Amino acid sequence: MIPYYIGPECERAAPAFEKKPNVAIHLHLFYQDMLDEFVSRLQRMPCPFDLYVSVPGDGSAAAVRSLLQNSLGAARKVIVEEVPNKGRDLGPLIVQFGRRLAEYEIIAHFHSKKSPHCSQLSGWCRHILDLLLGPPGNDGGRIARIIERLQADAKFVYPEGQTLIIKDRTGWGANHALARRLLETHTTLSIDDFPVVDFPEGSMFWARGACMKDFLRLPLDWNDFPDEPIPADGTLAHALERLMLIFASPYPGRVYRLHRGDSIPDYRCYEEQQDFSALVAKSDVKVLAYYLPQFHPTPENDRWHGEGFTEWTKVREANPLFEGHYQQHIPHPDIGCYSIESPDMLRRQADLMRKAGVFGQIFYHYWFSGKLILEKPARMLLENPEIDMPYCFCWANENWTRRWDGNEEEILLKQEYSARDAVEFIRYLIPFFRDPRYIRVEERPMLLVYRPASLPDPRLYLETWEKECAACGIAPPYVVGVLTREAKDPRDFGMEAGVERVLHDWTAGAVPEMKERLRAYQPLRGSVLDYDQVADFYSARTSPGDFTWFRSIVPIWDNTARYGSDAFLVHGSTPRKFAQWLKALVAFSRAYLPPDRRFIMVNAWNEWAEGAHLEPDSRYGYAYLNAVGRTLAGIAYGADLNPVEKLPPKLRIRLVVADEVLDALREDKQLEERFFACLARSTFFEHCDVELHPPRLIGALPAAVRADVSKPAERPVDWILQVRRVALFPPDLIEKMLQTACRVGRSVVLSNAYDRHFPLIEATENGSVDAARAFEAPLVLMPADPGPQGYKNYRLRADAHSFVAYPNTLPPKKLPRVTTIIRYHRKNDMGLLRNALYCLAAMQDCVVLPLIAAQDLDAEADAKLRDLLGQLPWPEGRDARVLHFASPEGKGDLRARMLNEALKQVSTRYAGFLDYDDLLMSHAYGWLLERLRRTGKAVAFGRVYSTSYDRDTGLFRGRKQVFTYGFSYDDFVACNHAPLHSFLLDLDQLDLRRVHYHDDQRYLEDYFLTLQLFTRENADWESLGENAYIGDYLHVVGGANTLAMASEEAHQAIVESPEYRLCEQRVDALRRSLHNT
Repeated sequence: MIPYYIGPECERAAPAFEKKPNVAIHLHLFYQDMLDEFVSRLQRMPCPFDLYVSVPGDGSAAAVRSLLQNSLGAARKVIVEEVPNKGRDLGPLIVQFGRRLAEYEIIAHFHSKKSPHCSQLSGWCRHILDLLLGPPGNDGGRIARIIERLQADAKFVYPEGQTLIIKDRTGWGANHALARRLLETHTTLSIDDFPVVDFPEGSMFWARGACMKDFLRLPLDWNDFPDEPIPADGTLAHALERLMLIFASPYPGRVYRLHRGDSIPDYRCYEEQQDFSALVAKSDVKVLAYYLPQFHPTPENDRWHGEGFTEWTKVREANPLFEGHYQQHIPHPDIGCYSIESPDMLRRQADLMRKAGVFGQIFYHYWFSGKLILEKPARMLLENPEIDMPYCFCWANENWTRRWDGNEEEILLKQEYSARDAVEFIRYLIPFFRDPRYIRVEERPMLLVYRPASLPDPRLYLETWEKECAACGIAPPYVVGVLTREAKDPRDFGMEAGVERVLHDWTAGAVPEMKERLRAYQPLRGSVLDYDQVADFYSARTSPGDFTWFRSIVPIWDNTARYGSDAFLVHGSTPRKFAQWLKALVAFSRAYLPPDRRFIMVNAWNEWAEGAHLEPDSRYGYAYLNAVGRTLAGIAYGADLNPVEKLPPKLRIRLVVADEVLDALREDKQLEERFFACLARSTFFEHCDVELHPPRLIGALPAAVRADVSKPAERPVDWILQVRRVALFPPDLIEKMLQTACRVGRSVVLSNAYDRHFPLIEATENGSVDAARAFEAPLVLMPADPGPQGYKNYRLRADAHSFVAYPNTLPPKKLPRVTTIIRYHRKNDMGLLRNALYCLAAMQDCVVLPLIAAQDLDAEADAKLRDLLGQLPWPEGRDARVLHFASPEGKGDLRARMLNEALKQVSTRYAGFLDYDDLLMSHAYGWLLERLRRTGKAVAFGRVYSTSYDRDTGLFRGRKQVFTYGFSYDDFVACNHAPLHSFLLDLDQLDLRRVHYHDDQRYLEDYFLTLQLFTRENADWESLGENAYIGDYLHVVGGANTLAMASEEAHQAIVESPEYRLCEQRVDALRRSLHNT
């Protein structure tokens, strides 16, 4: 799939087709009030075509045919036929017209889509039609470009998807099984070759008829399609929609996806605007940005580049060159494709600067022996002194060429130097130098010269400037040379300082070329470097000489808009890496520059056609501007991961419980009670007005909460909380999610779900996640108004852990009871214990009775533990028990005693263990119990993952299959392959009276116990061969869990200690005795 933009310039002029295309269009007109939408778009069809129209069987066919025949001059024939209301738009496409359409060279399919199931998608059909047909009243240029592409290399063209609903990561949704049957019945294709499917959302497209003939000739009839109304997903029509590209896959040609929005729908780096102004107002380091003033039409540009030419002209025509290439760069809706025709945009830019901590702008100044060009923005700034925008100039003293068109050879305005030019140049600038906002060093106005080496006599210019300024009572300019090409040392030109110009040397080969590793859409004749390596290269540079050297940085660099496949670009930029680079430059400036001139130059503020802009765009939002503010304020990139702050008063929340959740709760009354117990205990009710949907669920809440929930709506909803899957969760979880939502703006916020069916959620340092994780998440908090761009950034509230639960498959009276022993010390992290307890509360097909062996708890710790246990949604009458253990003076280690004595206190048939900092999945005990029932053994085993967990943030950092060794008793005796929570015991078959332990066994105490419990005969060793993963052994970063240390050094220190060696000797002695036995 190739993302593709048809820009305004391409859209204007319809090409002349080399070969006359044979085109047919199918229109399914269910909503006849939309007929004018299609007529207005097809009236300027750039070639003759045949139109096939399906309408409901209401007798309207003749009227529709007459209107279309009279309105569409390019239509060779118009065929309108009535069809049953079945199969939505694809039923008529295939059943009614499929065989006829398959005979055409090029076909298109459209329908009158209204998305009645989702009001947010009301404008989606219009967006699709704009992409595939052009806007109403267009001149046909867009259609012509699409047909031209289909006659060249394209076989299928379809529109970008929408971002207003949460999507399944595979694209299949509820349609996989039905799609499999269709492929197996009618093709030789295997659905297993398409684990992830892309498809035309909304089912409208252009295509070559040859690649769609198998799809169009499917032997379906009307009886294959269900009667309306049908669900929003999971029907034959939905499956067919996802199969279009698969049916086309064996045929030659490329697939193009048309875009108006971002070509890469990955918004993990996207950020809303933040205000750092109060934190950076007195920063000693001043960030300046180069400002390109080419955002208003000029007579010269009209003449040289076409009427209305601005920077946006090229930007809006760019296309990606390779897979993963960030193009186009689309300005954020807050600024749009602005035109600087009035001071208003300058005011807006000044506000952006202030909030981000950008101190000032460096305006490019285009002067050619008295001839000015693009001077309007700077003049407007001078004439509006109230605009708070510090600034200075950089004289772009190079010839004006057709570089905006990618041609630097043709000179349009030539630089000519002279004594007179030096005088006139500085006299023009003197009014700006008088401006209090003009940036100064030692009271001298700072002036940058872009090409110092191009000045034939730099001293003439500098002396003239000093003389002219003195005559006007102004200090001589502080002249800074931009160190590019031949300019290595500013002193060679009599200048005060030099400014680094990163990438002017393209790293001189230090960063290797990477274009050969890319999947190119067309030949790459330019160069591609890796941003991380570029940032590291320039960050590590030291001063090139004994002179004042200002550092420079680029947020992104990509001149594809100007040069197409000849572009030079830096690939893979992220705001986080940009911030790291900027942080290094801040440190350099503080180390080597005086306080009054600690400048860092960013290239650039708004060089959009070179991809170099701090200004917000639609993919990253304000992330690069925020990175400036954070860096200057000394705030970590991940500071917004788990914000703790007071919620705004009386947020209004709409809490929506999904139908699938309600169905699951109906299956299990106890689970329903426990779910609503979690909801009722939620602290967010204290801060928010809440609507509950469906309203009938209000009765499931306690009376005190019910009174708050049933308040009538007095104002619009702020946030929508979707309960998408049944989960159990702590009282503060939703409040934490709201804290994150209020901090980061319009992001969708997810709870940190633990579930057996989906992988752990991976997040960036600031908590951003793949949007597809929302489809799997149990609790999702969404802004009620997503804005024109839809839902973009998805954030994880990392410390808001939720535990997905499933209905029991056994009746309540037949649920086996399992005691789970958890050891807990006063110094242990109660947050980790809470997670362990909630995962037990979510256990399926059994009743878990936690037995907590607690060591050395004082009154305060004991009260906290009791409060925690009271929060958990245990089944009625199944509360946790606590056994207290006390060491001498509270300084001992009783882990062996707690393990063994707690086991003796178990009164249920089945028992398991769970360390306070480990986790079990909801199916763990059900699976192990089934093994015990099936084999009649005393012990059954599962496998557990080795998982890194950050205690400070709540993030799961990675999961590995480490405990994969060991499949027999001999393997077990040789090396412990059974972590403590990976097995379940049937105590009816074990004699605990024969078990002994050493009170001072601090290490390997679990292995010492299990060596006495497990035998060759009594354990289900075959269960290890199933490799059934039932939980996670957590390696806690920021804490220590015996031998599961984060550092190898700490691990080695333990195993070499005398205490550990004693414990190891005891285990070895026990092994020998077992061997002898």
